[in-house]
Amino acid sequence: MPATRSSRRRSTPSRGDAPLRLVALPSYPHHSRTTTGSALRALHRALRSRRLELPVHEVCCYPADPASVEAWAERIGEAIAAIPEQRRHSAHLLFSAHGLPRKLVDRGDPSPAHLRQTIAAVAARLETPLTHSLAFQSRAPSSELALTRLGASGSVRDLVVAPISFFAEHLETLDHALREHAGAFNDSSRRSRAWLDGLLAAASGDAAARRARLACPRTGA
Repeated sequence: MPATRSSRRRSTPSRGDAPLRLVALPSYPHHSRTTTGSALRALHRALRSRRLELPVHEVCCYPADPASVEAWAERIGEAIAAIPEQRRHSAHLLFSAHGLPRKLVDRGDPSPAHLRQTIAAVAARLETPLTHSLAFQSRAPSSELALTRLGASGSVRDLVVAPISFFAEHLETLDHALREHAGAFNDSSRRSRAWLDGLLAAASGDAAARRARLACPRTGA
């Protein structure tokens, strides 16, 4: 993947570094063959090409990590607070996620289940609950279709759009949302202390992180 190749160019591990172990922390909280799987496979190819043998701690997924959920809820809450209080009853929260090919979903890719887990946790954490739904940027149900239906309903006056797939958003998601989505837009990828705490706990692999359900809920690893 481009991001993985870019990271390797900036910091190439070598025997001279004498690392005791390597922590692989994907910026995808939801495991999928197309994201986490691709990044980890690229990492192991890089290690083999350099003949580096050392323990690798892989952070598989962390869809319900409390610190990460807190970070999302904090940013979404800021967007909700910008809506006049008298209109919040008619506001809607649209989670916008990276879509997967149907064949991968049918084969049991865990990403959809992980997304639902994150959304349920974030929605429960919001101080001002809103009706909410999930749409996808490039698959059905598409974000465009969801917006059309919400607009046609006549009951939604304000919209908060929250990208939910990646911690590090990029042009495909942010530019698409900013140009195509109407209403209030919330950039949930901005840094926050809670977000950093969550990544630190995941990378440490300590007992507290495992109690926070950073292990993959599908495999338990």
